[in-house]
Amino acid sequence: MSKALSICYIRRVNYLAHLYLSGNSEELLIGNFIGDAVKGNDLSNYSPEIQEGIRLHRSIDAYTDQHPMALRSKKRLQPMLRKYAGVVADIFYDYILARHWSRYHEESLRKYVDRVYAILQHREQDMPYRAQRFLSYLLHYDMLYHYQSAQGIDRVLKGMAQRARFESGMENAVQLLPEHLEGLESDFFEFFPDLEHHVRQHLERS
Repeated sequence: MSKALSICYIRRVNYLAHLYLSGNSEELLIGNFIGDAVKGNDLSNYSPEIQEGIRLHRSIDAYTDQHPMALRSKKRLQPMLRKYAGVVADIFYDYILARHWSRYHEESLRKYVDRVYAILQHREQDMPYRAQRFLSYLLHYDMLYHYQSAQGIDRVLKGMAQRARFESGMENAVQLLPEHLEGLESDFFEFFPDLEHHVRQHLERS
């Protein structure tokens, strides 16, 4: 993955949550997936439904950034990770979602991820180049499925650390899980129903 591409994706990497929150709409899912690769407010190159997915992605990020539980998770990690604490908290939240997937979805994680991969591959030509490149990375490492393991998120964190502009500490961040997992899970289980409610309200208004 190129340096420019990796910087584009350094801020938000909780893709499992974003895709899950797209529900059953293929267009919303595509827009939500490419949200970080689309800059600015001119979305006219995309269908109205994909535009809505991009706006949904941005709304999810904005809501997460100000939610008290997400802020608490970030604070747990700040002593070691400083400004990268929010990025790592996002990854840990996807780890928790994957570990407890059966609480949120009737499909197994394996079946869900394979179905989403098929949709993303089928619609690859609707994505900007940076999102296409990231999709190749996602598929190569089966990233969505392996978010359920510490080894899987460790690979993601080490890759991000190599591409970060500054020393980040992300290469060692997985070591924080044993100490903080219980607290992070508590934060997540309080936060995620609020986020689901926010998404429903957002879609009702659109």
